[in-house]
Amino acid sequence: MLFFASCKQSKKQLIISPYDIHLGVVNVGDTMAYKISFRNASTKDSIFVKGISSNCTCAIVSSDSFHIPPQATKEVSGKFIGKKEDTGSISQRIAIHSDADSAFQFVNIRAQVK
Repeated sequence: MLFFASCKQSKKQLIISPYDIHLGVVNVGDTMAYKISFRNASTKDSIFVKGISSNCTCAIVSSDSFHIPPQATKEVSGKFIGKKEDTGSISQRIAIHSDADSAFQFVNIRAQVK
């Protein structure tokens, strides 16, 4: 007789919203605020966001590392600064590093800098 045991593995799912931020037209010298929401979909485990980084100095995020309890949400503020050297259509990425099942996730920021 064979017995099959099922192991329920805890899933550490971090849901980020929005994945795409469209800021529209940003004039040189202006600052546009944005928010990113992080939700821990896990029912058991906390998620540790180890770091948030951008591939440019125009997209700044106000928080670096934090814990999110099970079923909780945390909102992080950021700002996009229109810089003269970035005029034109801009597409930047913000990388989120966590101990969730998907260790790296990304948010895209788009703007037209004039």
